[in-house]
Amino acid sequence: MSWPTRRTRTTPSPQRNRAMRLPEFIKRDWSRKLVAVFMAGIIWVTVHQQLQVTSTLRDVTVRVTTSPDLIMLEQERLRVRVTVRGSRRRVPNITSADIRVEAHVVEINDRRHNIELRSRNVVLPAGISLVEIEPSTIDVMIDQLEDAERPIAYKFEGELARQFGRNVRIHPNNANISGPKHLIDQIDEIETEPIRLSAETPRDRELKKEVALVPPPQVTVNPLTVTVVVEFYRRLETKEFENLNVHVLHAIGSPIEVTALDPPDAKIKVLIEGPTSTLDVLLRASIQPYIDLSVVHSADQVRLPVLVEFTEAKDCRVLEVTPRFIKANVRMKEKTP
Repeated sequence: MSWPTRRTRTTPSPQRNRAMRLPEFIKRDWSRKLVAVFMAGIIWVTVHQQLQVTSTLRDVTVRVTTSPDLIMLEQERLRVRVTVRGSRRRVPNITSADIRVEAHVVEINDRRHNIELRSRNVVLPAGISLVEIEPSTIDVMIDQLEDAERPIAYKFEGELARQFGRNVRIHPNNANISGPKHLIDQIDEIETEPIRLSAETPRDRELKKEVALVPPPQVTVNPLTVTVVVEFYRRLETKEFENLNVHVLHAIGSPIEVTALDPPDAKIKVLIEGPTSTLDVLLRASIQPYIDLSVVHSADQVRLPVLVEFTEAKDCRVLEVTPRFIKANVRMKEKTP
């Protein structure tokens, strides 16, 4: 036979009752006290707002940063107007330099990218709050950053004398470039700064020079300079023919004839330029100096230029004729009965 057990009732200790018991003055008419606290909060907020002032700061710079695979296309400074609120003591001392507006772009769909500016983009001094930022959106031009390799092209300024040629070597031959994708796609080669050529350029030896590369706008190049070696060579030679007789060329049926030349025993010297292989086989008999009477229409002493004709001389030209002019006494031919 089992006897029923008696449940023991525990009594809270006096110390615990005192800890859980609210003071009597709080429990007494507690609803009114709660309303009073609420009204006091409203009054505090209202007074606090009345003690604060607002200020609009113009020309606040917006700093836009991008992820490493993007590049800003526009370098001009972006500016906005920022309206802030704070105490009467602090707000008048705030300047545009105390406010930072920052935006970070990690992905784009098009080169023209729209950025929304919110409170998270504005960094303000302690105790100052943001009221408004205007405009709240800005457009920036951003492109993908692309790396590529392009050949290097030399550029000369001025010309060598016609009888000289040049061979050019560049080291290295290619340059690494980096920049906006739409610009990189348009670049076929990278040019050097102009290399000045003139008649005074040494032609009996090579010209070795460090020359800077000219990067297109918004594009960086590596290396910054290249070594250009220019070898000069004589492309054409000259050959002189002396003591040549001058011939007189008459027009068919011309009534004009030459009676004398001045000087009477004129001897002509001709300097001809051309490839060495051609000049080596060019014979004296092929050179024919002459004066042309077809331009004379009356009897007189006339000053005529000495012209030169030559055959079997491909790629050759006359550089100089001495003397350049001859005087000729001409008269009308006598008519035969």
